[in-house]
Amino acid sequence: MASLRKQSLLMAALTMLVFMVIGTAVSNYWMERSLREFELRDVKHSLSQTDQLLNSQILNLRKQARDYAVWDATYDFMRSGDPDYAYKNYSDEIFENLDSDFVLLLNNEGRLALKLSQSRFSDRSSTPGISISESLRTHLQPATQRSGTQFTGGLLWIDGRAFLYGLSSILNNEADSSSQGILVFARELSVERVSVLRSLARENFILRPLNGSPSLAPPMIQGNAIKTALIFKDTNGDATAELALDKQRPLLSQISTLKTIIILNALILTLLALGSVYFLFDRIVLRKIEILVQSISSTRLNPGKNSRISLQGNTDVDRIATEVNHLLDDLRYSYVQLEYDALHDHMTGLGNRKKLLQELDNLCRELKSGSDRRSAILLMDLDAFKDINDLHGHMAGDHVLKTVAARLNGYASKDQSAIRIGGDEFAFIVSEFREKTPTHYAAHILSLVTQPISFENHLLHVQ
Repeated sequence: MASLRKQSLLMAALTMLVFMVIGTAVSNYWMERSLREFELRDVKHSLSQTDQLLNSQILNLRKQARDYAVWDATYDFMRSGDPDYAYKNYSDEIFENLDSDFVLLLNNEGRLALKLSQSRFSDRSSTPGISISESLRTHLQPATQRSGTQFTGGLLWIDGRAFLYGLSSILNNEADSSSQGILVFARELSVERVSVLRSLARENFILRPLNGSPSLAPPMIQGNAIKTALIFKDTNGDATAELALDKQRPLLSQISTLKTIIILNALILTLLALGSVYFLFDRIVLRKIEILVQSISSTRLNPGKNSRISLQGNTDVDRIATEVNHLLDDLRYSYVQLEYDALHDHMTGLGNRKKLLQELDNLCRELKSGSDRRSAILLMDLDAFKDINDLHGHMAGDHVLKTVAARLNGYASKDQSAIRIGGDEFAFIVSEFREKTPTHYAAHILSLVTQPISFENHLLHVQ
């Protein structure tokens, strides 16, 4: 009987070991594959966000150029040369507010009528006798000779430096006159500005001149790194640069941890199953065999006795299912926490940019399905927030962001959600409204946000 027990335990152990190895290998494969796909999608989305950020800056410069170009003061200057035009309309403060480095006014022959720049901007280039602004003028000169109204923007490389520009035809206030040339606003993508873009995109991307096809079109994993690149196309659809990423895999440590958890879980389950199999086999089979042997022996020794062979079994149900549920709960909690962190801003607890895109996808699907639900998306940023950071420090700025987030979150009801897009920009999504209009929500949110915020004996005001 002892030999049977040993053989049964050995066979069960070998069987469980084989299943554990196969199950662990399959689980690790599917887990790693799912997380790899998540990482690749995330990197692709991050580069797409960076592309959108660059194009939004070009659109902003284009709008600035139009605001200054379709204006009687600029129109009259190009016709009569008002000597006070530059003094009245351009200063370092204006350049700072517009986040531009220099402005060019070109007449219809492509000649320079006016060049103004921010005092800290260096117009020197590596080519002797040719400045940055002159290189830009040469590149944009053909635009002055095109027929029709010009209103465009793009990205240029001059001496290995990237410049964003926006231009517009110079017209009167009614935009019904003949063009007197073009006005150009330009901004260098300096190290500081690229750093800001990287913080907004949350990726340490590389922007470089386009030399043929990108080195890596689709995202791919090489060892512990993720590498990818895409061609940046400006608002005109012109391919002018390459956006590239080469970074450590963000979920590498989580994958290692999950592999360990899967192996430990498999080992624990195997040990529990082996003990259960042996226990049940001993109680249901071996003990019954012993009772049967004893009964047969008793019958053989007492042939005349009217004895009966009886088997009595006693099966216990162990708690493997409960332990498995606990292990699955741990894995489920880890997944939920990972998903929560990916969709929420760590400072304010509001949804982040990815959460906003997810909400927008849901609303778009409902609209495509024919839903008559009326929804609204309110976007806002905090005026004077930069001044608060400069005057009171980043702790005050963080306090303002958290307070505004708490107010928005407290106001949000079941069908509403507050989002921090990034920096001092927020969004408020009203999934469905009936009696109240978006204007009502906007007014109420404005009244919440503009309430004074107390910080270290100071009352801070944002708009």
